[in-house]
Amino acid sequence: MSNEYQYLTIIPMDDIKKAGELFKGIVDVEATLLLVILGDDSQAQKTAEYAENLGNTVIASFKRNSAWVKDKVFFKDNLFNGMGISVGDSGFSIDNIDAVTAFSISPDKKEIRDIVGATERITMRRIDKAFFRAGTM
Repeated sequence: MSNEYQYLTIIPMDDIKKAGELFKGIVDVEATLLLVILGDDSQAQKTAEYAENLGNTVIASFKRNSAWVKDKVFFKDNLFNGMGISVGDSGFSIDNIDAVTAFSISPDKKEIRDIVGATERITMRRIDKAFFRAGTM
């Protein structure tokens, strides 16, 4: 997989302030279904590949975008709090981050709508479903 992406942003971890600003900027984009990918294992890599491939597809006038944070501890310690992301009814818990490969966020309420588990089979269809659930009201 190439390191150049059109619909996926890798969040750099060498500067916490810069990472936070970049991630917040991505979360705050209007009319965009967002998939946040966590970790750098084969599950995360496959999720990133599928998310990039699905990035050019628009759902009900919503664009798709992805943010990839390759270190779950970095995400937990430096990015999650203060981003205005609501867990809603998703069952997401930052304390159980190791059980998560990705999650999708709604464009309107900035609410987590779907969680892709670390033990799930990653397919194009599953990642498409995560984007789709981000767009359901």
